[in-house]
Amino acid sequence: MEKTIRSSSSCQGWDDRLEPEKHKYIMRVIIRQEKTKMPLACILVHCKPGKDPYALEKIKEMKDVKRAFETLGAFDIVAEFEFKNLEKLGVAVYEVAKIDGVLSTETLIETLL
Repeated sequence: MEKTIRSSSSCQGWDDRLEPEKHKYIMRVIIRQEKTKMPLACILVHCKPGKDPYALEKIKEMKDVKRAFETLGAFDIVAEFEFKNLEKLGVAVYEVAKIDGVLSTETLIETLL
């Protein structure tokens, strides 16, 4: 079975052209890079009507925010954070939840397999 490694801005994936048996060194390097990078978390934020622009600006000012943007749907804002450990992520989630106008949050944590 042939596989190839391709990369995108957020993850490493497989395609159908590289034979893993012949390219074990390449795969080990990529896996090592993935495990040493700081994991990401997306904090999904639900705000009171009209409060999302204020909350978005406050979130963008926070440390370790890679990007944050408004969305349509069940959540008003998605904020992408890099974190060194779960304690730091917990502090960030708490800080987001304290922002005036934030009703609730949900956190999604990237898995590094």
